[in-house]
This record gives sequence, structure tokens and C-alpha cells, in this order.
Amino acid sequence: MEFGGHREAGGFSIREGAIPDFQKMFEEVVEEMSRCPAAPSVFKVDAEVPLGACSLELFSFIERLGPFGAGNPEPVLMVGGLEVLSGTRVVGDGHLKLEARDREGDVRSLIGFSLARAWKPADITGTKVDVLINLRKNVYQGKVEPQL
Repeated sequence: MEFGGHREAGGFSIREGAIPDFQKMFEEVVEEMSRCPAAPSVFKVDAEVPLGACSLELFSFIERLGPFGAGNPEPVLMVGGLEVLSGTRVVGDGHLKLEARDREGDVRSLIGFSLARAWKPADITGTKVDVLINLRKNVYQGKVEPQL
């Protein structure tokens, strides 16, 4: 038996001849689990911030807290009470580009990777939402901006 990686890593070895039986059993377990009702999602929020605070300076501060991993999770920020604006749209391969205004009147774009299946722009435009974000630095065509 071989081990490696970190404590939360998982892996195993299997004889080639046992793969079909393993695959069948694995698919049965996944099917059974998918029929179970989902537990409510609970998220730990490290701080609530307005859109205007989501700056490159805040990103640099958060970056200094790293490296992030199992023993040091990346901070999760909440931006509450965002009004979803009409510029919200699906981009790329199912990503949601959210145009939103916060309580202070700041307007920003946020990207929700793979969220277009769950949130349709027409259904959420004009509504108020609270979002959880990780703050990133986006460099595109020489322009450096905070990415939410």
C-alpha cells in the first residue's frame, strides 16, 4: 500500500480486473446518495463588506494571510443586500456575470463560476441577494482589477 499527499487527500489502488465491480458498486452508492434529501448548507462567513471595500488593497491583505489550505481556509466574505441589475448575463461555459449595486450605491461585476444552471439572469434581475465571495486579482489585457 502506498500513501502520499496531505491528511485530507484520498486515493487507492485497485487491480485492473476489479474495476468493473468497483464501478458498479460506486455508481449504486452515488445513486442512493443522490436520492437522499440534501442537508441545509451552512457557510462560515469571516466578514461582511460593502462592494467598495473589495479592492486590490484588501486582496493584498488577505493574500498575506496565506497559504490557504485545510488548516488555514481562505477567508469568505459576504456582500449583503445586492440589487441584481439588468446587465447580468451568462458568459463562457455556464458562468454567471452578475452586475449588482450595493446599499451604498456602488456598482460592480461579480463572476459566479458554473452558477448559470442555478441562477437564470431573467429570474434574478431586480431582486436582492446576499453573496459569499472569495476576493481575487484579475489581470486581463494589462488591466489589474479585484475579482469577486
